[in-house]
Amino acid sequence: MISKKAQSSFEFLTTYGWALMIMVVMFGALVYYLNAPSSAVQPSCTIVEAFGCRDSQVQGNTVSLALTNIVGTGIMVNNLECVYDGVHTSTSSNATGVHYDAGQKFVATCDFAAGTLPSKGSTVKVNFNIKYTKDGYKYPAVAQGSSVSTAK
Repeated sequence: MISKKAQSSFEFLTTYGWALMIMVVMFGALVYYLNAPSSAVQPSCTIVEAFGCRDSQVQGNTVSLALTNIVGTGIMVNNLECVYDGVHTSTSSNATGVHYDAGQKFVATCDFAAGTLPSKGSTVKVNFNIKYTKDGYKYPAVAQGSSVSTAK
């Protein structure tokens, strides 16, 4: 038969042991989520209209956007402007002045000045505006979007 003193000690250790174990697990989860690597951020690319954004990448000082013309007719891209941090802007040279057929996929790039974008491994959010003209239309339209990527 177990003495009353031993039983109360055992109950004390069991009760507080569970509480201590729960606190250690919660502390571990807190540390894990606060120190999660930036690669845990899922890349995303969204655009309001006219284009489908399949992917976005950041390498060095260049942001690449994989786009698809979903207007339903051919379009002429007049201008693509990328904005980082609300201040730094870049205009695309490879997509401007190019005609894209309905459903055509293409990659547009924006080159920023050296040192503008954060270093490798950092999360980069870039907003962009695409000014385009539909075939048969006189006036241009603007599509706005944003992308979130990890710099490589």
